[in-house]
Amino acid sequence: MIHVRNFFYFAASAVLLVLLGGCASTTPSTTPPVAAKAECMQDGISAPFWICKPQVADAYVSLAIAETNGADKAQTIKAALEIGRIEIAKQMQSHVREKLDNFARTPEGSNKEKVDNLYASIADEVKPRDLHLQKMLKSWITPSGKVYIHVIAPKSNFDADLKRAVKLSYIHHKRTWLSFKSKQSIANLEKEFDVRMPVEQGIKIAQRLEQGEKVSELFQVERVPNMIVGRNRRN
Repeated sequence: MIHVRNFFYFAASAVLLVLLGGCASTTPSTTPPVAAKAECMQDGISAPFWICKPQVADAYVSLAIAETNGADKAQTIKAALEIGRIEIAKQMQSHVREKLDNFARTPEGSNKEKVDNLYASIADEVKPRDLHLQKMLKSWITPSGKVYIHVIAPKSNFDADLKRAVKLSYIHHKRTWLSFKSKQSIANLEKEFDVRMPVEQGIKIAQRLEQGEKVSELFQVERVPNMIVGRNRRN
């Protein structure tokens, strides 16, 4: 009788363990399900992911779009690229505005009219066609003929183009720059744009401008390919 009793005891224990195991298996898993990769949709069809997320690290970007409207694909791509260049140029001009707003908080930049004139002189030198963009630009054409182009200006190129625009502004709009008349103001502008200007010569010219002399009377301008060379007539 003892052996039979032990048999029933072990059998009952085994059934209980099976039931407990079954209950444990029905407990919901706390591990979150793996999310499916997001798909980029454009005009009702699957599109390259860069169209939905055009941002690129250490670069300024624009997503240019153009319609064929009877033009061939080459012309449409060219038009889209031009749109992208213009958008990048606007971003650069906005960057100039931010830097001059910083300068306007200094005593030397407190004259709003002068700062606005300076902004206009630099923005005028930001030419979309002169921007140095990334050579390998991505493009995508929909079945309907719409063209998307990923226009990318690496930060290093962007900063170089900005400095070039600032230096050209100094050459072409010297009176605007020198209207500040102080060495400290030019130094603050140099710091904002990370460029170097001919400060000492500039201050002397500013003093003569204040006395009513014209820039054309102080400089003889010689033009050579792709650059302008100024020579002081009185020295």
